[in-house]
Amino acid sequence: MSMELVVFISREQLPDPMAWQEAISRLGFDIELDTDVDVEKHSGFWPVRLAGQDAGFEYSLDSIDVILEDFPNLRGEIGRRDCAVQFMWGGEILECASVMGTATALVEIFDGLAFLPQDDELQSADDLRRDYDECLAEAIG
Repeated sequence: MSMELVVFISREQLPDPMAWQEAISRLGFDIELDTDVDVEKHSGFWPVRLAGQDAGFEYSLDSIDVILEDFPNLRGEIGRRDCAVQFMWGGEILECASVMGTATALVEIFDGLAFLPQDDELQSADDLRRDYDECLAEAIG
């Protein structure tokens, strides 16, 4: 089953991969991004290392309108955020952990707003961190 997490963010706040990696590391996540990715243009699989293991996720950057078509009730929550970072992953638990840790940095450091479309639910940085911890514990035992 495919899962999705969207982080609404201002294009002005969208970090380049080096700044994003710095934020991930500062927050204590054991995630290493492939920093050769252009976050504005990349669409597709983004490889990462998680706890020394290969992982990754599907990534794309879209207009918020793509999400608001299906979830117009979010318009008031989004504020000045004008981009939607979309993360997708399958059933692989390492992919889930890599998404949750990577997205936490966008929410906590770069004023992102996380949303789980399949649950129609906003997620706090604490929610994402909890999910990261649970996924990582399941993945590495």
